[in-house]
Amino acid sequence: MVAIVIPVVTTTASAATKLEPPCACRRGANAFVVISFTLPTTLTNIQALPGSTMPIAFNATSAIWRRSTNSPAGGNVFNPAVGDVGRLGPPPNFSMFIWLGGTVNPAPTAKPGIYQGNVVVSLIYQ
Repeated sequence: MVAIVIPVVTTTASAATKLEPPCACRRGANAFVVISFTLPTTLTNIQALPGSTMPIAFNATSAIWRRSTNSPAGGNVFNPAVGDVGRLGPPPNFSMFIWLGGTVNPAPTAKPGIYQGNVVVSLIYQ
């Protein structure tokens, strides 16, 4: 997720425009895929002194999945905190792409630097 963040300015990285590269999976055609996330609540600045963090939030439109086409336009929007069930067909298709965006609300004292957090994407094929 890449976005320019200015202290005190809430910044949103849209799932449709900011995550590169998307998560891609391949599996049997027509399979159902349960998509779930483990999401961070804070990001840690890896260039500043220990303890430099920034909150991050995700909403009902923060994630998108789409089969077959590596473009979020026309994809299925969903809440990553809830998850979703996708399908690799019909017609049969072996690819699915997933995008994720989020919103940060930096404090006036936020330190400049690179903030990162871990996102775990879990896929269960049925």
